[in-house]
Amino acid sequence: MRNGRGDAAAVTAGPGGTVDAAQLEREVDRLVAEGAAGTDAARMAGEYVLFAPGFLAALERGIIRAAAPDDAAPGGWRVNAWVKQGILLCFRAPGFRD
Repeated sequence: MRNGRGDAAAVTAGPGGTVDAAQLEREVDRLVAEGAAGTDAARMAGEYVLFAPGFLAALERGIIRAAAPDDAAPGGWRVNAWVKQGILLCFRAPGFRD
C-alpha cells in the first residue's frame, strides 16, 4: 500500500503486521488501474514485487479466497474476481513465476 508520502510500502504493513481482505482489494484495484493507465513498467515491476508476498501469504493463510461457497451461484461457488486479478498480478512480479 502507499503511505502518505506517496512511496510504496509492503502490503503486509497493516496493524500488528496483519493483512485484511479490504486492504488487499484496494491494493489490487490500484495496481490494476495504474497498470492500465500505462504507468512506467519498471516502477510497476517494483510495485508487484512489494505486493506479491503479502498477497500470496494471505491466500495461503485463508484470509482471502479465490472462490467462496454460495448456494445461490451456479455450481454452489462464487468467484472473487478481485482475488483472481491479484493472482494474475503476482505473475507480473519478477521472481514469482513458480
